[in-house]
Amino acid sequence: MHLYEQIKSHFIIPDAYSDWSDYRNHLTRMIIESTNQVSLPLSFHQGMTDRDLLPTLLILGAGACNDLNLADLSPHFSHITLLDEDSDAMQHALLQYDLTGDSHITCERTSLTGITEQDYMEFCDELSFFLAEHNDDITPMSFCRHAVSLVKQTLSNITYTDILEQSSYDHVCCFGVHSQLLAMYSYIFHAFDVNLRNGLFRNADASVCDNATALYMQTLKEWNDTLIPQINTQILECARQTAWFGLELKRSTDPSPLTIEGARQAISDLQTRHLAITSHTTVWPFCPEDHLLYDMWIARVNLQA
Repeated sequence: MHLYEQIKSHFIIPDAYSDWSDYRNHLTRMIIESTNQVSLPLSFHQGMTDRDLLPTLLILGAGACNDLNLADLSPHFSHITLLDEDSDAMQHALLQYDLTGDSHITCERTSLTGITEQDYMEFCDELSFFLAEHNDDITPMSFCRHAVSLVKQTLSNITYTDILEQSSYDHVCCFGVHSQLLAMYSYIFHAFDVNLRNGLFRNADASVCDNATALYMQTLKEWNDTLIPQINTQILECARQTAWFGLELKRSTDPSPLTIEGARQAISDLQTRHLAITSHTTVWPFCPEDHLLYDMWIARVNLQA
């Protein structure tokens, strides 16, 4: 198994479907109640059925759809599109809701950021090669700077095209996605950092390692600052009627109001756009076993206001 696959496997939540039951029902019911109406389709054709008159829905970062009940949503839409980089997860979603082969649901393997799994694999390989090549003279900061250069190189070379066509769906939802757009770069670096602190850097001053990590994380923050508004623009422009956003405000169990990167930028960007937003908060029991819950800002943007 490739190192990237090993790291990725550590972030699979085995009990997500059962743990998120109330959260899933809440979001699913909210969408159905808000869209349970007939709207004009994007195009007309001979032999249209009553179902064709129902609205369309795009689920961004769909994954295994543990936070939305596809079986309950399906009868209320003429077509549902799942979009995610992880095709296996989307196929699991169809299997989980007994919708495999349903012609009214389409899975599109696409990365919102343009970063692919191949990019992450190459990032892991480059870091491993750097460690092997410079084992005798490497420092926490030199390793960090190399990691930063690799991230910048990848993100700078991505040809950012419009993944989402304008006005292509009636409704679009994006729950818990913004915080994950660059998160894999954080996870990979963290895996290397832990191993290095326990091995090659075990005699290094902890503050030196901390400063190197802070520099790396600052790079990701700056890229989120640039990337998130572009992602939001695409989401808002591809929806005809409504766009839903689910964004982490903070960890529910954390007494200090520490913001979540990616979600922080998304909330700030949406609030400065002067949109017709109705919102509420709810709790996402992300991993109750580890006492990891998030206060979520659920925003409904009415694009017809």
